[in-house]
Amino acid sequence: MLQPIIENATIHGIYEREDGTGTITVHGYRKGEDVYIEVADDGIGMPQEKADAVFSSPPGEIAREPGGYGVKNIIDRLKIAYGYEYGLSCKSVPGAGTVFTIHIQAVIENSNE
Repeated sequence: MLQPIIENATIHGIYEREDGTGTITVHGYRKGEDVYIEVADDGIGMPQEKADAVFSSPPGEIAREPGGYGVKNIIDRLKIAYGYEYGLSCKSVPGAGTVFTIHIQAVIENSNE
């Protein structure tokens, strides 16, 4: 799931900058029973409405905006695997960058098993 998100950050965020350079960071952390993985770039960003359009179509339906098929696929796969309270979110600011956050349930190993 990280590969298409990092690829999008590279192609649409970093390479589209005037100088074609930038930084992508991947950060993961656990909060209670949940795990969060953030992929952030300091690329060109996009209007939040454009980011939200990919997330607005129901599971299994094609996004209303052209493109975003890889992201839509990740959203659907996360909901199927973990449930509708989990998934993918995006915050973006034009000129400042984008942060995608994967939210999944932590898998806790039982030492007795």
